[in-house]
Amino acid sequence: NADVNCSDSDGSNALEVSCHQGHFDVVTLLLEKGADVNACGTEGSYPIHTAALNGHRKIAEKLIEAGAEVNSIDKKKRTVLMMAAHKGDSETCQLLIEKGADVNKTGQDGWTPLMLCSQYGKTECMKTLISLGANVDAIDNNENTALNTCSANGHKDAVCLLLENNAD
Repeated sequence: NADVNCSDSDGSNALEVSCHQGHFDVVTLLLEKGADVNACGTEGSYPIHTAALNGHRKIAEKLIEAGAEVNSIDKKKRTVLMMAAHKGDSETCQLLIEKGADVNKTGQDGWTPLMLCSQYGKTECMKTLISLGANVDAIDNNENTALNTCSANGHKDAVCLLLENNAD
């Protein structure tokens, strides 16, 4: 019998690679065969981080059903929700928050998920985060807010959205 949890020379395992590539059926099979849903892989991240960063909501949902920790933090102090917000994936953000992810958890730089998607002007994702309790006035380690971030990057619609939600 093959070890479904073995890693290659780069530290990647079959579950992590399948999550990255979006192979739902393979992820399902690996989980059925005992793959460790919370195994730390390459870059110090977990399969659910990989699924969220690559926009694979169905896989993220499957991993959660299998026991993946929605508030897990990778070695760069990023949460799963931060990965989904960076991608601008509103549906995955909503799923994660509904399953218990902390919408205002900060990374090592003090950034919140809202700040991450505001950096790229991902207004639909910003709306989702705000509607689910994101603090529009959170301040990072450099005294910046989501409003500063989207303003600096020229995202007018994101600026309007934050101002409509009483951001300072």
